[in-house]
Amino acid sequence: HPQTNGMVERFNGRIEDILQSHRFRSGEDLEQTILRYVRLYNGQLPQSVLKGRTPIDALKDGSGKGRTCSGSDHIITWDVTHRAVRPLTL
Repeated sequence: HPQTNGMVERFNGRIEDILQSHRFRSGEDLEQTILRYVRLYNGQLPQSVLKGRTPIDALKDGSGKGRTCSGSDHIITWDVTHRAVRPLTL
């Protein structure tokens, strides 16, 4: 899904800034930082493509139903097994 790829790329660009500006004590510290940012990205950072709403808010209100761009299209998850950011698949 092209929008999903763009979403993950935007996330990667934003998290890259955080990763370059912090020093991590351990792999667990790094993973916890990524998890915190995933929660922030999904629940507190408005997305212009979602008309200024967060992905979670867009998903909750269901306003994306029947459209090409819904909140679920923009929610990201942290894949613990593969240690990678992935789009949420519903």
